Amino acid sequence: MSILAKEVFSFIEIVRSQSVRKAAERLNISASALSRQLRLLEEDLGVALVVRHSNGIRATVQGEQLLAHAERMIELENGLRDEVSAADRKGRVEVRLGVMECIGAELVQRLYGSHSGIGDRHGLTVIVDGTDALIARLVEGSLDGVVAFNIPTDERIRLVASFDMEIGLVCSSSLFDHLPTSIALADCLVWSLCLPSRELSSHHRLMAEIHRQDRAFNIAATSNSLATLCSLIAEGSGVGLMSLLDVIGHRDADRLSFVPLKDRRLTERLGFATATGAGRNPELAAVLVLVGRITSEIAQEAATVLS
Repeated sequence: MSILAKEVFSFIEIVRSQSVRKAAERLNISASALSRQLRLLEEDLGVALVVRHSNGIRATVQGEQLLAHAERMIELENGLRDEVSAADRKGRVEVRLGVMECIGAELVQRLYGSHSGIGDRHGLTVIVDGTDALIARLVEGSLDGVVAFNIPTDERIRLVASFDMEIGLVCSSSLFDHLPTSIALADCLVWSLCLPSRELSSHHRLMAEIHRQDRAFNIAATSNSLATLCSLIAEGSGVGLMSLLDVIGHRDADRLSFVPLKDRRLTERLGFATATGAGRNPELAAVLVLVGRITSEIAQEAATVLS
């Protein structure tokens, strides 16, 4: 099982083959089924990913961005699998973490740099998903710890730490001649919006606050991938409403600007939660303490960017 949906792998094969028919032959499925998977992915992201021309199929700008992001995720996933499977598991402690897309790569990189036992005495499995899916895995016992936004109160898990993260307007750096120090949410609605889809924990609160403004608005795109949203915003397809943490690790961060909202109702709460029984193994507990410390460092660094 991969952390990427099958529709994403189908899209990659279509772009590489420049043909739905050829891609279907390589994947050993019907062309109609493959076309349906592509259509579902485009509907979910709210953008066209490919265009057809006389020489076949090529990716749109948004499709190229998704392709580059997906290939990096596959490389990261393969690297993690290799690390876990290559080492001798006998006597080792397996550490199973659930993380959000926006913090996953940075957290894992720092964890490896801070703990020489990772990959040697400790195996590491990292699952990237939204808050609800990660907490469900934590409750069922298939994860030891979760770093995510807006972790719900649940007696079956232990919230170790939480940090308030300010939500702001995320826009192309060329949008303003002079970047304002803050902006009202109502004033953000003059631009088309690129918003988190309902799979992400911020979706419902954002939509509730947008509707409270009692102003017309247009949603240009939604996605459960913050990296995809950042790419769309950097290209000028619209503006977003996210935390700074969602932006600073993105490859297009230097092409994006963040303006804090004047509306203090909108914040994201970054949290680190563990399974209630995770502390029974001292070695596992030590790694989870380190994960909590690194999460705190990342949150504090993101807050410092605003000050």
